[in-house]
Amino acid sequence: MLALPIKKVLSHSPLLAAVAIVMVFASIQVLAQAGARVEPIPLEALTEQQRALIGITEGQPMPPRAYSNLFRTLLHNTELMTAYTPFGDSINRTASFTPRLRELIILRVASNYQGEYETQRHRKKALQVGWSTADLARIEQWPHSDGWSELETALIMATDQLANNAYIEQPVWNMLRRHYSEADILAMIGLVAHYHWVTMMTQSMRVQLE
Repeated sequence: MLALPIKKVLSHSPLLAAVAIVMVFASIQVLAQAGARVEPIPLEALTEQQRALIGITEGQPMPPRAYSNLFRTLLHNTELMTAYTPFGDSINRTASFTPRLRELIILRVASNYQGEYETQRHRKKALQVGWSTADLARIEQWPHSDGWSELETALIMATDQLANNAYIEQPVWNMLRRHYSEADILAMIGLVAHYHWVTMMTQSMRVQLE
């Protein structure tokens, strides 16, 4: 996979950028063809603790997480899953962002790290919360796309800066502060960090799409 800092260099060379895109898609295909490095645990093999961690309750319908390759792969480490689940749930429920803006941030994180699993899952969610297919293409094409509001621009730039340098530059911070409190911005940084972690997990374990 291409590291994000390389993308800054590639942006100055259309030829190198085209080569990079081909390499990215080729690497995604290799990952898919290679299969999972760590297989999700089959439902019938889950322990009582593992079942409880993904919300399976006797006599109740199966929760969506029961069919998630990511969650059933993470269950190989129950201590990690015990810590991860409450944080992930909390950061996704934060009132700081509308579902539409949350999906914008997540898709930018996935785009920066070529996270195919998260990209495919969250494209579907983005379409459900108001983004169009054309919008999804614009998210991928940033910074060579327009039509963004100031807030959307600030969120995209902040997400990219965090991915690139783990730091939000002052002009972008100031843009965010015109719309959000300091507590909201902390939540935004947490959301970016969370989905960076998820992408590292899905990429390294080669989690396959359901």
